[in-house]
Amino acid sequence: MIETDELEDIETMDHSVRVHVAALGFEVDKIIEPLLKMDADRFVLVIRKDETYAKKFQDEIERKLDQNGIDYMIKEAELLDLVDCISVFGRIIHKLREEEHDVYVNVSSSTSISAIGASFAATLWGAKPYYARPEYYLHVHERKPGDPLSKGLRDVIPIYNLHFERPDEKLLHILQYIKNKGSRDRCLVKNKDVIEFLNEIGYIEVGDKVKHRDQSLNKKFRERYRNLLEKHWGFIFLEGNTKSKKIGLTDKGKKYLKMFEYLV
Repeated sequence: MIETDELEDIETMDHSVRVHVAALGFEVDKIIEPLLKMDADRFVLVIRKDETYAKKFQDEIERKLDQNGIDYMIKEAELLDLVDCISVFGRIIHKLREEEHDVYVNVSSSTSISAIGASFAATLWGAKPYYARPEYYLHVHERKPGDPLSKGLRDVIPIYNLHFERPDEKLLHILQYIKNKGSRDRCLVKNKDVIEFLNEIGYIEVGDKVKHRDQSLNKKFRERYRNLLEKHWGFIFLEGNTKSKKIGLTDKGKKYLKMFEYLV
C-alpha cells in the first residue's frame, strides 16, 4: 500500500502506467477482478469518510491487492454527495492524466451517486469509465451478514464518454477570489475590489492614457465576466446600487467552485 495521501508516488514514475480508480461499496470481486483481467499497475480506492459498514469489504480488498502485488492508495470522499464525488474523483483523475497515465474508472462498485460523479469526472479528464458485470448477484436468502452483493466477473463493459465543456479557469479564479475575500456566509465582496484584483492579474486592463479608468475597467469586467457569471451561469448575485455594488456567490456558484477549485 502507498501510505501517502498524495499522488506523488504515481506521478513521478518515468513511464505511463495503468491506474484504476473505484469507490468502496459492499463488493469485492467487482473491484478486484477487473484489475486482474485488465492488468492494472496501480489502484486508487475511494472510501467514505469514517467508513464503518463497508470496512470488512475494504479489508478483504486490501488483502487481495497485497496478495496480487498491486500497489494502491486510499482516498476519502462523501460517496452520497454528488458534488464531493465529482471533486474528489476529478482531483485524482486530473492529476493522473496530467502525468499521461492510462486511467480506468470502475463506476459499478459503490453508490449510484458516486457512479454519476465518477463518470462525470472521467468524461471531463479523458479517463476510461467501465462497468463490471458480475457472474451473478446474491439473492437476499443467499447472503449471510457481511457477504458481498455479487460474486465473480462476467465481463467489463466500457462506457463511452460524452462531450462536456470543461470549466473556464478564469471564471473559477474569479469565484475563488470572491469566496476567499468575501464575508463568510454570502461571500459578499465589493465590485470595485474584484475589478482591481482582475486588473492586477491581467484579466482586464486599460491603457495609461484612458481618461475614465474606473468606468472603462468596470465596463470590461461587466462585459467579459460579470454578465456571464450572473446571467448565463447563475454563479453570482449583485447587491446594492451602482456606487457601492457588491458581489456574492450563489449556492450554484459555491458548488461549481467546490467541484473544480483544484484547477486554480
